[in-house]
Amino acid sequence: MARLILTPFGRPALEALAGVVAESQGDDPLGPVTVVVPSAPASVSVRRALGRRAATGLANVRTLALPQLAELLATPLASAGDRRPLTATWGAALVRAGLSEARPPLSQVPATAAVEEALTLTFARLREASDAELRALEKRSARAAAVIDRFRDHRERLEGHLDRHDLLVLAATAVRDGRAELNELGPVILHLPRRLGRSDLALLEALAARTEVVAVLGVTGDPDGDRPLRRLVEQLEPVLGPAPAAPDVPDPVPARIVLVPDPDEEAREAVRTVLARLEAEPVDLDRIAIVSRVTSPYRLLLHEHLETAGLPHHTDLPWSVAQSTPGRVLLGLLDLPEHSFRRADVARWLRSGPIRWHRLVRRPRRGRPWPPPGPGRRAGRPGRRLPSRWCRHCPGGSGPGPPVTTPTTPTTIGAPRPAGRRSRR
Repeated sequence: MARLILTPFGRPALEALAGVVAESQGDDPLGPVTVVVPSAPASVSVRRALGRRAATGLANVRTLALPQLAELLATPLASAGDRRPLTATWGAALVRAGLSEARPPLSQVPATAAVEEALTLTFARLREASDAELRALEKRSARAAAVIDRFRDHRERLEGHLDRHDLLVLAATAVRDGRAELNELGPVILHLPRRLGRSDLALLEALAARTEVVAVLGVTGDPDGDRPLRRLVEQLEPVLGPAPAAPDVPDPVPARIVLVPDPDEEAREAVRTVLARLEAEPVDLDRIAIVSRVTSPYRLLLHEHLETAGLPHHTDLPWSVAQSTPGRVLLGLLDLPEHSFRRADVARWLRSGPIRWHRLVRRPRRGRPWPPPGPGRRAGRPGRRLPSRWCRHCPGGSGPGPPVTTPTTPTTIGAPRPAGRRSRR
């Protein structure tokens, strides 16, 4: 039975998805169920979340993105033709080749990686436009005309390949004609879609005609934030039926601004906020994200402070010895003399890592401890080592100290040295 479910984002959305999966399997814990997620990376987190919420385990539940589902359903028709699937590398190479023949004003733009990526995304959006819509867009401006011209050239270069749009069309055709095997899919659950194109809707309409399709849509409670939701409801209501009333969404956590002196303290405050949130109520760590405007130095600082706090996390680190805590402390120490040990630099260096101060203790030779001040040291020369036989604190020593000779007559210049004393050079 096709239907729409509206639920708040986060934990309520996962609870709603787990309820639909349990209802679809019913009394058969091995019944097939297919969950369509927004992206391929999201399939891993959704599968783990469903596994944690299943009391008796989770089996035969497939989580995959809509293009992966289309590729699975279009296999009978795609394998019968001569066209090959288009890879991202080959598609980027074709965009780069077509950009070299662009006309003004697009020809005046340097062919950088950012331009190629923007054109690739634009061509993917224009793939579902009709010829009439392309002609209307071409008349808007010279830049639009140049982009449409490159798009037509790109379509000619892609002859003999299957892109995402072609796979969706073939999958919808295979489902309508009965060539796609749907018994292994079971009910199809569309979980929190972001946007749906015409080819996506065509595939969902074909699936709804042959099997059960359920869509779980997220609600934010904010009029501006729910604009994509209203668009999705308008697209899915003709296929899945009318949508229920939107549920009440709890008020979000109020935003606050914290002023701190440096990036290191910013990272510490972010970790403190996460810890306070976890102490207030149980929250899945995969539902918490720390976002920064720039990568450096926040990514490495956040990684170190999260490690110190013992919080499991995931981040992509370009690791090097200089970026580690010991390396940063050592490099900062070597840079202090260049700025004459300024107070601000020293304070910044002291905050760069856990620094411990150790007293440097000179150890005596032969492993003997230094004797305390007293008869074991000669007066006026506190740092001179004495023979062990003169020191009563040393092993084998029993004497009270070195013999002290007190002269009975004053020493005059030029007088002969006392017998038994050697001259010092």
